[in-house]
Amino acid sequence: SYPFILNRIRNDSVEIFDFSQTDNSCFNYTLQEEGIYFFTRMDTYFYGYRTKVFTKSITKCQKKIVGFQQIGNKCYFLDSNYTIQRDNISTLGKGTYCTNIDYWTLFQSNNILWQLSNHGILSINPNSKSQPKLFLKDYSVSNFIQDQEMNIWISTLNNGLFKLNSKKVRNFRPHIEEYSNAIHSVLVNQDQIVVGNDNGLVSLISKKDYNLVKKINLNLNSKLSIRILKLIHDNDDLILSTDVGVCRYNFKSDTLKLITGNLATKNMFHIEDTLIVLTNTSVEYYSKDALKIKSFILNDRFYSHTIYNNYKLFGSENALYYENNSLIPYELDQPFHYRLMDMKVMDSMLVIATTEKGVFFINQHKIVRNLNLSNGLNSNNCAKVVPYKNDLVIATNNGICIYNYKLNTFDKIMESDGLASNNVLDIVIDKDTIYAGTDNGLSIIPIEGLKFRKTFSFFVSPIFINKDTLWDIKRTISAKSDFPISLTLNAISLGVKGNVQYYYRICEIDSSYFLTTDQNIKLGMLKPGIYTFEAYATDVNSIESKHALLRIIIVPYWWQTSFFKWCCAILILLTIAGLIKLLSVMIRRREEKRNEEANRTKKLELDAWKSNINPHFLFNSFNTMQSLFSSSKFEKANEFVASFSSLLRKTIDNSSKLLNTFDEERAYLLSYLALEKTKKNDRLDYSITMSDGIEDFYIPSLLIQPIIENSIKHGIKPLKTAEILVEFKLMNSYIKCTILDNGIGLPNGDFDYTNSKGLRLVRDKIRIVENITKQKIEFTLENVYDADRQCTGVLATFILPILNSNNYEVDEQKSPIDEE
Repeated sequence: SYPFILNRIRNDSVEIFDFSQTDNSCFNYTLQEEGIYFFTRMDTYFYGYRTKVFTKSITKCQKKIVGFQQIGNKCYFLDSNYTIQRDNISTLGKGTYCTNIDYWTLFQSNNILWQLSNHGILSINPNSKSQPKLFLKDYSVSNFIQDQEMNIWISTLNNGLFKLNSKKVRNFRPHIEEYSNAIHSVLVNQDQIVVGNDNGLVSLISKKDYNLVKKINLNLNSKLSIRILKLIHDNDDLILSTDVGVCRYNFKSDTLKLITGNLATKNMFHIEDTLIVLTNTSVEYYSKDALKIKSFILNDRFYSHTIYNNYKLFGSENALYYENNSLIPYELDQPFHYRLMDMKVMDSMLVIATTEKGVFFINQHKIVRNLNLSNGLNSNNCAKVVPYKNDLVIATNNGICIYNYKLNTFDKIMESDGLASNNVLDIVIDKDTIYAGTDNGLSIIPIEGLKFRKTFSFFVSPIFINKDTLWDIKRTISAKSDFPISLTLNAISLGVKGNVQYYYRICEIDSSYFLTTDQNIKLGMLKPGIYTFEAYATDVNSIESKHALLRIIIVPYWWQTSFFKWCCAILILLTIAGLIKLLSVMIRRREEKRNEEANRTKKLELDAWKSNINPHFLFNSFNTMQSLFSSSKFEKANEFVASFSSLLRKTIDNSSKLLNTFDEERAYLLSYLALEKTKKNDRLDYSITMSDGIEDFYIPSLLIQPIIENSIKHGIKPLKTAEILVEFKLMNSYIKCTILDNGIGLPNGDFDYTNSKGLRLVRDKIRIVENITKQKIEFTLENVYDADRQCTGVLATFILPILNSNNYEVDEQKSPIDEE
């Protein structure tokens, strides 16, 4: 600190050393076997473990020390001129690595000196004369540390924290003097690396020491920048595919020749002695002598070619074709209209890189897998695919992706891992090394030396509940239902250039994640229950962090508990049940009252009907007796009086009943017909037939007798014996009763209730019975005709319901005769 105050903490004791009088600030230190060296702006101090005192260190360096490291028995100093010295002898870097660069200090790791500056960090091997390696160029490096696992961590002032992925990773810019170092094509031979940029320059680099061997400038008299898109080595020649055509360069003669003329080429392939050139309108074949063999013109940009299952496939801007005397669309199980930048065959599958939808795996004519941004790929914009062992190496505009098809896993190489740029234009793999052409130079990456970063740390803290703040990271929190909950999401992503994206959800509520760049999440107020809050983050390299799970218990108030709700539900049910019971009692009482009134009404109606039946019967019988006595037929008169007395008792009994059994009704009708036969001087024949099993069913009393009486009174023809046929027939769902006579018939074929008191009594009886039993009774009366349309009598028909009990009876009143 400034002023220079040192705190030495050991166990529970703290020693404080105040050097404020020196007016210095300590900016670095180094640990040695005998003590500690502290470096200030003016002096170097040494603290001895044995003496426990601070003394100024006397060194052989004549200049002020700003950096100090000891490797073995040799001490290395960085003086005020920022020159590394050993034992006061300038041995490294004088005037070479320090010009116009502000170096901060020195660190050492594994006998390597690390020199920090505001333009990057240099790795220097003091025991070797090889070039120092520069990492994080143009980054202002502020600190350096090596952990217990020997990982090197480097912090910067404005660009985050970096981990050195591999000291073997190198970035090379072959065209320092050019405005662009974008490398569009890479070719690796046994001894050389050949790269082509976007300004017509080809560079040959030694694989041994990565020094620039030669440059080839394509002067094709083009007013536009010339991208070198593909390089092919052919014996002593180098074939180059550019924006303006295909060229052949001869190494021995150092001459350049344009093969195809002025063509906007996109790619080329050399198969045996044939050169296949893909342009923005066609596919063209050339011989070794640069003679055009054939061409297919489709006015479509073509980018890729391969052979798959004996198909010669070509990928264009919009489709996949195969060659068969012409270019024919290759059939797939779904529409495929993407720009096909590259195609390779891997494990009997066709692998296609597109610029819109990522990478497709095709088996025969079926798409079996699609890698894209949504399921783990760095980007949907892919330039190249290269099979490597069990993996597929994919070049995208957001770094390199290494995909394992069998395990469905992704590893990524990004700028933060040492890649020159995330925009990768071409890749070549040679002897377990990736040569990646980017828009910021060439990256040489040993695959076996990579340590892939799988994930990064993520946690939730602090947590705000109502007015309380929880700083401790807990797996379970609880809150009341009206307490708002807010969370802060924290992602520790190293070396990130850009915003971290956060994904979160409540598992019990949300089926998908919410996406935000804001660390502060407001959950609001939740209903009582137990919830699981899940969140994670992704950095700009599409690397996913660890998932954080938080159990949230929302505690209800007493009126929100299940017990209270059950009590309320039970109380409501009891109230409803009480109301229903009260309503049913009221309805029952009202029904009883209505029934009492109905019964009273029915009784009055039945009494009124009885009052009509009895006088009518008596009136007719007395007329008959008067006629017999007047005719001095005393013997018949006496018989009639006896029969009449018996029948009168039955009539009075039946008139007091609502229903009779068919047996009772049949006996009554037989007595009545016998009496009427006596009255008619035996000029009356009759019969009553009844189906089996009908005896115990019920029929309305005194319903048939008025019809028979009416037939005898009005239907008998003069000088002719009357016939009355009565039949009771049991049907499926009703009882049919018919009364047939041989009388004169109904006048005009119809009957009138108003002219017959007996028919009015029948009608009233039917209405009363229907009202009491709630059963329908049908009654018809019609003339019967013979073949000559002469009336032969009247047929009365009753359709009666089947009544099998006397539950419909009303209270009976005893007749005066019974009382006597």
